[in-house]
Amino acid sequence: MTFRPFRRRRAVGTVEQDTGPLAERRAWVDSGVAAEVEAFLAGVLVDHLAGHRQAVPTWAALNRLAHADHSQLVRLVGGAGLDPLAASACRVHAWAEPERFVAAQMLATDGATPEGLWRLQRDVLVPTELSLIDRTRGEALTAAGVMDIAMEAVRAHRVPDHGTRGDPSAA
Repeated sequence: MTFRPFRRRRAVGTVEQDTGPLAERRAWVDSGVAAEVEAFLAGVLVDHLAGHRQAVPTWAALNRLAHADHSQLVRLVGGAGLDPLAASACRVHAWAEPERFVAAQMLATDGATPEGLWRLQRDVLVPTELSLIDRTRGEALTAAGVMDIAMEAVRAHRVPDHGTRGDPSAA
């Protein structure tokens, strides 16, 4: 991994070191790291990377499911984002249909409510996403394979229904 130098060039041959009070913050913003982290946490990492013409790692196929809010998943299941002529934020990816199927499974089970979805993401999908980041370093996975792993994880996360669906502490 390479990092850009965090300094500004004034003229050919001269370099000015940025030492103002916002220099450190500006360095992170200028490097693109902050925008990438923000996209990761918002569930739009694939669109961010594609928009910056960067390679999209296969584990990122799970990013939207692991971080989207309830209304976003409802729109996804309803077909939002499947129009190839739509804006770049709604690009169709090779895994669009399996992603839609996993999202429907999430909403039909523990993710039926916003709170249940948050617990499902926290307990199942985010840990799965993080393990896939590590796993894909040494193993080649396809986006379809990532969606299969996500579906297995969602299906395996069955919590007994005691009136508080998806809450393991209620069991």
